[in-house]
Amino acid sequence: MAKAHLELFHERFVKFNLDRYKDDPKMLPLFQGLTLGMVSITDITDISEPVEGSRRSTVTSVARNFKGIEQDWTPADAATNVKLYTLGNEDPLVPIADLETLKEQTAVGVYSYLDGETVKAAVVISAEVEEAGFAAAVETALKAALKYDIPEVNVPEGGTTIELIGDTFLGTLEWVQGAAEIIVIPPTYYGQLDVEEEAPLP
Repeated sequence: MAKAHLELFHERFVKFNLDRYKDDPKMLPLFQGLTLGMVSITDITDISEPVEGSRRSTVTSVARNFKGIEQDWTPADAATNVKLYTLGNEDPLVPIADLETLKEQTAVGVYSYLDGETVKAAVVISAEVEEAGFAAAVETALKAALKYDIPEVNVPEGGTTIELIGDTFLGTLEWVQGAAEIIVIPPTYYGQLDVEEEAPLP
């Protein structure tokens, strides 16, 4: 199950302050064991400094009796931060024109690939999906691979991109339809079920 969208900022917030206050016996306990459920992250706004597109918020904890004003961060780039996903591959795919290497993947999911020297993420959907179902299939495959929730997803009609819209990560990914046909297992009757001893894996 994916973590809450704001958890990505909360993790950085806690880690940063644990380090900042590591020698401060009064402040350090405020952040030890601090969970997202113990804080309220409100008034999120776009700001242009220090980086265009950054966010500013107020972080309040009634449980720990603190309020952080002007808490700023820059959202992760969803296209290049492949750690946001549970990937279908370990090493980035070597590119061929028009993302053909992605189309060769046999399993639905998010994969990393090289675009020049940049590692990017892209979505692969099943070869069996009809055109009318492309948007839903792309969104389903993306969300299944995300480690954090995303508030909004947009799959423009007639295109090959998917837009992720959020405050902790955002960006545009490519998507492709896999070219490999589904392997069909024929109709089979497996007999009455019973609990059996586990057989050793081959």
